[in-house]
Amino acid sequence: MDFSHTISFPEPDYDDSILPQRIRSTIPEQYHSVVFNQLDKLQTLHQQKTERMVYVYMDIMAVPPPAGKNNIQKWNYDIGISLQDFNHIAGDISITIISPVPNAEECYIKQCKIAGIECNIKEFIASTKRDITWCWKNSHPHHTPIIDYDCKYLFNITNGKAKLPRLMLMKELWDSKLLDRAVWSWSRHRAYDYDYGNMINTTFPYQETKRLDEIAEDDKGNPNPGWDNSVWPMPKDYDKCYIEVMVEYMGAPDQIFFTEKTFRSYHNSKPCLQLSHYGHYYALQDIGVKLYDEMFDYDIIEQVSLGKRIAGIVENLKRLSQLTNSEMDKLIKTIEPKIQHNYELFCNLTPEPFPIKELDWLWDNMLLPGDMWTPIRLDKLEKIFPSQ
Repeated sequence: MDFSHTISFPEPDYDDSILPQRIRSTIPEQYHSVVFNQLDKLQTLHQQKTERMVYVYMDIMAVPPPAGKNNIQKWNYDIGISLQDFNHIAGDISITIISPVPNAEECYIKQCKIAGIECNIKEFIASTKRDITWCWKNSHPHHTPIIDYDCKYLFNITNGKAKLPRLMLMKELWDSKLLDRAVWSWSRHRAYDYDYGNMINTTFPYQETKRLDEIAEDDKGNPNPGWDNSVWPMPKDYDKCYIEVMVEYMGAPDQIFFTEKTFRSYHNSKPCLQLSHYGHYYALQDIGVKLYDEMFDYDIIEQVSLGKRIAGIVENLKRLSQLTNSEMDKLIKTIEPKIQHNYELFCNLTPEPFPIKELDWLWDNMLLPGDMWTPIRLDKLEKIFPSQ
């Protein structure tokens, strides 16, 4: 296979102190550029003025915004090239961007407009369903969900890292006394010390950890032996909650992500709300999800302003908190067909085909980037390309 025109960002992020030289030396030299030195590879293709299509897979739309432009959401990855330079290359050679971000094209064009440049990308291809399918089928493949009734709590909300949108939502839930009706956790690692500056004057008191037993690791990063290796473990009393509320991954400006923070609820037939970027629920509908309109007012959540999206979630929960268990049970009963539809939808999603077989091969061997899967990718490299 010819990997000369496939680029994947970000590449494995181990530095020399973590990534032993033996891994690079284990892989035959002709395969180094399959995963490593991706920016050099792209720049070389530019210098050669290739006439072939270059396929750039981005787990996150990782081209940084223009210099000097601030955004409340910071970019998680730095691929070593600016938006202007990347877009300039795309003006000279043909580039297709492939990404699990369903609104990747919209986000890229928005950053170009901020920079005052025209988008030069030839095509955007969404791999959203492929990511969902992989994640879904690799956790509890024989799981049979049960819809919960006569629940003790209105909702559950679990928080891993203490990121700003989570703090903002937890503050509003605390101030509204809605956490009195919830099973909840806060900030699983004390090591995550986020500097919020003057962005929020919070009355939420838990600046340290409030844990539940769903935590995958202890404060030193050691695996919790009681964890079942699921990508979405469930907290204690999960089945005693009517609704699940989660804050989705919001690690890049405006970009929509579907992770276990969304999947867990559908996987367990739990009515749910997620705080995410604007367009999250529209994107769910695009892949076939039936929204629970009988229970939730999504219009007050699908707002451009993060503050308004938070307020919309709080207002929904306030209204539902006034219902009796009997009334909640009746409401859940009305959406049972949708709950079942959504569960089966995720079970039977058909991934979009990649445009070339090389990308399928990289995906099948877990060599395309995927969030925190760097150690897995490196292990795969050693097994696929043993020393000769």
